[in-house]
Amino acid sequence: MRLIDADSLIANMDKGMQGTAREYLKFYQMAVNDEPTSYDVDKVAERLEVNSMFAQEGDEAFVMLDDAVEIVKSGGIE
Repeated sequence: MRLIDADSLIANMDKGMQGTAREYLKFYQMAVNDEPTSYDVDKVAERLEVNSMFAQEGDEAFVMLDDAVEIVKSGGIE
């Protein structure tokens, strides 16, 4: 799986389309828009923050590597 910019894809699909092809394009644009988000950066950041901890008072927050890897791989989607 790879991440794409769905808005850019839809805009690029629209270039040069005419006639009947344009009608088919509307169907594919709706299909792209209906797909669920597979990676939510804001949710990943939120989960990293929730899972962060401090070694001592005044230290920088950190997240255990195994936890961070799991959170990033999940894409914030549960």
